[in-house]
Amino acid sequence: MFIKIFACLVFFFFSFSLEAFNNRFFLRKIQQDPPKWMVEQIAKDLSAYKDSGISAESIDTAFQFFENDPFILKCSIRNHSIKFEITTKKLTLKQYREILDPGYCKRYLTIRNILFYLTKKRLLPDLDFVISLRDGLQNSTPGPVFTFAKNKNKASLIAFPDFEIIQGYGQLNKIIRKASLDFPYETKKDLAFWRGATTGGVYSPTNWMNFPRTSATLLSREYPDQIDAKFTFITDWIKELTSIFNEKGILSEKVSVYDHLRYKFLLDIDGHSCTYSRLYWLLLSNSVCLKQVTDNEQWYYGALKPYTHYIPLESDLSDLKDKIAWAIQNPGKCKMIANTGTKFAREHLQKEDVYLYVYLLLNEYAKLQKF
Repeated sequence: MFIKIFACLVFFFFSFSLEAFNNRFFLRKIQQDPPKWMVEQIAKDLSAYKDSGISAESIDTAFQFFENDPFILKCSIRNHSIKFEITTKKLTLKQYREILDPGYCKRYLTIRNILFYLTKKRLLPDLDFVISLRDGLQNSTPGPVFTFAKNKNKASLIAFPDFEIIQGYGQLNKIIRKASLDFPYETKKDLAFWRGATTGGVYSPTNWMNFPRTSATLLSREYPDQIDAKFTFITDWIKELTSIFNEKGILSEKVSVYDHLRYKFLLDIDGHSCTYSRLYWLLLSNSVCLKQVTDNEQWYYGALKPYTHYIPLESDLSDLKDKIAWAIQNPGKCKMIANTGTKFAREHLQKEDVYLYVYLLLNEYAKLQKF
C-alpha cells in the first residue's frame, strides 16, 4: 500500500513540475484562430449532441452505465473548482486514490493536473463530464463519455488526449532529436521495422498466428530483406508460446526508440487500442510511418492524411509487402511523407497544442450542456 501511495505522490510532484511548459506560448495560442483540423475534429466528436444538447440526466446515465468500474470518473467544475466522483460506492475518493494501481493513478493525476491548470487560469466554464481512464472504449454508451482512444463509429464517445501526451514528451523529444541528427533520412536502412508485445487480444498456442502483429512477424521470416518485425514481450506469459516464438525466430530483445530511427520504414500496428506515444514518435522520427488503418482513433487522427503523413495498411496487414515495395520504388514521395509527418508532430502535437485542444474541446462541450 505504501509503495502505491509513494509512487502516486512521486508522479504527482514530477508531473506538476512539467507544467513549466511554454505558458506564454499557450496563452497566445488561445487568442489566435485554432488549427482547422482541431475545430473539425471537435465538431465531429460532438455532432451527436449538436441538436439534442447534453442533459444532466444523460451524463448521470453514462456514469452509472459503468457502475463499480474503478476507471471511470465523473468531473464537475463549479466556479473554477474541480470535483471528481467514482461509481464505486464502497470507496471514498481518497481511498480510491490510495488503492489505485500506480499506472492508473498516473492517468488520474495527469487529468487532474491539466484541469487544475485550466481552471486556475479561469479558462473553463462550469461543466460536468464523464471520462474513462482505460486504454480505450469500443462500445456505445447511453450518454457522452470522454476516452483516450475510441471506436470512430460510436457517436457517443468523445476523443480526449491521452495521459501520455498530456504529460508531455520532453525526454522522448530529446532522444528523437539526437537520433534524427545521427541518422539522416538518406542514411537510414531500406527496411520496415517493428518491435512490440503480444497485445490486441488473448494469444494462445492455437490462435497466435491470427493477429495482425503476428502477420508482420511471419512476413519478416519470408522477406527478411524488406521486413524486420519481432515480438519482444509476451503479455500473458505462456511457456508454449515462448517456445513457438523462439522456434519461429520471431522473439527478440527490446530495441530502443533511438535505434528504431536507423530504419526508413516504421510500422504502427494497434494493440488493445491505439498505440499512443508510439505513433507520436513515429511521425516525429523523420522515417516513414506505415500505419495500420482500423476503427480505433485518437484526438488528432482526423488531421492525418494517407500518403501525406503516413502510408496506410489494411487492418489485417494483407498489403504490407506490396506497400513496402511501393515505398522502396518511390523514394522521393517517401521522403516527403517522412518530412510532412515530422512537421505535423512538431507543430501540432506538442504540450501547448494538447492543452489548446483540451481547452477548445471542453469549452465547446460546455456550450451543449442544457443545465
